Amino acid sequence: MRSFFVATLAAVLALLVASNVRAVTLHPGDLVVTGQVGPGPPFAVLHVDPVTGVRTVISTLEDPDKFPTGIAIDANGDLIVIEAAAFSPRGQTPPIDIDILRIDPATGAQSVVATFPAETGAVPNTLGGVAIDASGDLIVSDVGRSTIYRVDPDTGATAIIASLPPLTRPYEIAIGANGDLFVVTYSAISSLLRVDPVTGTYAPLVEGQFGGVTVDANGDLLVTNSPPRPRRICVGGSNAGNTCRYRFNCPDGRCPVPVQPDDQILRVDPVTGSTQILVSSAGNVALSGLAVDAYGDVFVLHESRAPILRIDLVTGAQEIASPGDTQLTGIAVVPGLEIEVDIKPGSNANLFVPRGRGLAAVAILGSDIFDLKDVDRATLAFGPDGAQPVFDLTNPWVFFFSRRDVNRDGTKDLISFYRPRETGIAFGDTQACLSAETRDGTPLMGCDSITTVPHCGHGFEAALVLPPLVWIGARKRRRRLE
Repeated sequence: MRSFFVATLAAVLALLVASNVRAVTLHPGDLVVTGQVGPGPPFAVLHVDPVTGVRTVISTLEDPDKFPTGIAIDANGDLIVIEAAAFSPRGQTPPIDIDILRIDPATGAQSVVATFPAETGAVPNTLGGVAIDASGDLIVSDVGRSTIYRVDPDTGATAIIASLPPLTRPYEIAIGANGDLFVVTYSAISSLLRVDPVTGTYAPLVEGQFGGVTVDANGDLLVTNSPPRPRRICVGGSNAGNTCRYRFNCPDGRCPVPVQPDDQILRVDPVTGSTQILVSSAGNVALSGLAVDAYGDVFVLHESRAPILRIDLVTGAQEIASPGDTQLTGIAVVPGLEIEVDIKPGSNANLFVPRGRGLAAVAILGSDIFDLKDVDRATLAFGPDGAQPVFDLTNPWVFFFSRRDVNRDGTKDLISFYRPRETGIAFGDTQACLSAETRDGTPLMGCDSITTVPHCGHGFEAALVLPPLVWIGARKRRRRLE
C-alpha cells in the first residue's frame, strides 16, 4: 500500500512538472528579438524581459546557411520571422531558398509561411524587413531583387507591390497610420521611401544613413540615423590633399583623426518629411533596428555586438535594457498594456479547479492612472481558450454591480466570472491570464499565479497531494506580494 501511495504521489508531481515545460508567455511590453545566442551559429528567436533584461530562447533556427533578419508579431500573437542566405560568393551553387517562418511562442514550434526560391547567378537571397498590415497580410522587402512583396499569411501566395530600381536595396519596413509603407533603402544614397501599397508608386521622403524605422503612437516615424563618417585626411607631404584611412599612408605621419558624428534617433513627419533630432547617441555606436512600446520608450539595437538600449524620448535618458555581446538582427515589442489582475480576490492560494463546475472570479484592479471605463468589456477573455464572462458586463446594471474595491486601495476594481471548464486551463498550470482591449483597440493583458487542484473525480489519492500543493501555492503568492 505504501508503494502505491509513493508511486501515485510521484506520478502526480511528474505530471505537474511536465505540464510547466513550455517556451514563454508573451506579455504586453515584452521584447522579441532575432540574433545569436552565442558567438556564432545557430541563430535563434529570443524573448527579452524588459524589466530584468533576461533573454530566453523561444526557438532555435538550425540551418547554418541562413540567418534571421527581421521579426514581427501577428494578431494571434505568433511570431513572423524572415531569413536571409548566409554570405557567400555571387552565383553560389547550389542556390539557397529562404523562408518566412511562423513561430508559436508558447511551444517554439516552427512552420513555413512562404518560400522565396533562389536564382542561380543572382544576388544571394535576402529578405530585409517585415511588417503586418491592417488586414493581416505580410509586407516584406527583398534586398537583392529590390522588390516589395505582399504575402498571404494563410496560403503563402506572394504578389509584388513595388519593383524598385536595381541596387536600391530596400530593408526595414514600417506601415503608417494611413497604410502607406515606409522603407529604408541601402543604396549609394540611402533614403526613406514612401510607397503606396495599392499602386506601388514610390518617392523619397527624406535622405539619410538610416538603419531602422518604426511608427509611434502619434503616427510619426522614428528612425535611427548614422551620419557619414569622415575619413582621415593627409596633411602635408607628397600625398597632401588626398584622403587616407591609415597613418602609414601619410609620409610625414601627420594624419589627424576627425571628430566622428553621433548616431541619432530622428522623428520624421510622414507627410512632409521634416525631421527632428530626438536623441544623439554618444560614443560613435552605430544604431540599427528599433521598436517603441505603449509607453513611448524606444528599444534600440546596434549594428555590432552590444546591449539593447532603452531610451526615453522625452528626457533623452538612456539605459541598458538587456546586457549582451551577441549580434541581434531584428526586434519587436509585444503590443498593448499590462494590467494588474487578481484571480479569486481575497485568496492567497488562488485554488483553481480546471474541471470544476463552479465559477471563478477574476478582478481587474483599477488605479489612479488606469480607468476601468476605458476597457472594452465585450473583449474580455480568460485562459488559453479565451472563456467569455458568464455575466454580460456590457449591460450597464451588471457593470455597476461588478465594480468593487477588492484590494481596499480606495479605487474600484472590475470583477468578472468564468466557467473553469471553458478556460482551457490545465491541471498543473501555475499562471492564468486575462486579456481585453481598450475602447481604442489597444490590447490589454494581466496574469496571476494559480494553484490548480484536481476535481473530486480524480479519486481519494488526490488528498495526498492537495495539502502540499495548497501550501506551496500560498507560499509563492506571499513571496510575490512581499
